Amino acid sequence: MTQTELYQALKALGMPVAYSEFKVGPGNPAPEPPFITYHVADASAYGSDDRNEIKRTGYLIELYTIHKDPASQQLVESMLDAKGIPYQVYETPIESENLYQAAYHIEFTTKIRRG
Repeated sequence: MTQTELYQALKALGMPVAYSEFKVGPGNPAPEPPFITYHVADASAYGSDDRNEIKRTGYLIELYTIHKDPASQQLVESMLDAKGIPYQVYETPIESENLYQAAYHIEFTTKIRRG
């Protein structure tokens, strides 16, 4: 799955989605929860004989809600399950923002093409 395909899959959930953060300013207010941000959390490339052959990219999908929201979490998890994407989930309240975060770590591995 590419980053563009991940974005499209997240948008299909019907919530506002942004890479990394929403650009908030005059005439562009922050979205109301629930909303999703996602970003590359880690990446590596490896192989053999001094050549990288495999690239692994880890993404963090962050679901923000007012309180723990099992229905919104189920939307994200059902999409990941339907696409066969393994995930780890971490949950935490963000008291300073009056939000609740469920963060999903996912990974994609791709073969590096050689021309």
